[in-house]
Amino acid sequence: MLTTHAFQHIQLHHHHHHHHHQHRGSTSIEFDKITNLNTLIIEINSHVALFRDMLILVGQPRDCPELREKIRKLRRTCVETSKHMAHLIMTQLKRYVCLFIH
Repeated sequence: MLTTHAFQHIQLHHHHHHHHHQHRGSTSIEFDKITNLNTLIIEINSHVALFRDMLILVGQPRDCPELREKIRKLRRTCVETSKHMAHLIMTQLKRYVCLFIH
């Protein structure tokens, strides 16, 4: 999982790059992706916390087929959200590599 420190590192480099190359036609669209990553991190952390809480109930008196189905759905949501965030991060990193090489 992306740590807050790593995220802030990406965000700071993006912020510096955004101001440094503003004359090249940078838009706020790229900066919105960072906000989106922050939102995704918060969302994933919330999902993982809920997932943990649900798993604790497995084998307890409140365990039932409905709980197991909720766990399966939440697990899929966590995986898909993580894949989406990984895609956004890789896209952003590839863009930085191209910009810093040239």
